[in-house]
Amino acid sequence: MAALEGLCGALAARRITEAKQQELEKAHEDYVKEASQESADAYYYANERFHLMIYEACGNAFLAEQARQLHTRLKPYRRLQLRARSRVANSLSEHQSIVDAIRAGDGEKAERVLRDHILIQGERLADFIASFDRAT
Repeated sequence: MAALEGLCGALAARRITEAKQQELEKAHEDYVKEASQESADAYYYANERFHLMIYEACGNAFLAEQARQLHTRLKPYRRLQLRARSRVANSLSEHQSIVDAIRAGDGEKAERVLRDHILIQGERLADFIASFDRAT
């Protein structure tokens, strides 16, 4: 997933239209707003919208579809991460870096930041799952 999202980000940085850039920035603003609320569902859907917009902005329909399909398969696991609210502040900063890199047309940075963003989520998810008492 990290490699797919990173590639989508790299291509989006090169190909995003002004209209899509504005939509992405609005999605990020919505995400920031929802992150400050207590609604885990609203936060989750704002985050999902942000990532789906990057897939769409990459300009490669096949790649975007593959990323969407894998994103859909991972939904149940991503939802678990909402319990780790400490992750939200870091995610906000990472999303801002992603928006900035795409806006600047810096595909290399967009790819790196997105890849790292997803890898960190995977590590946190593994830690979260490992924290369950296996005896129960």
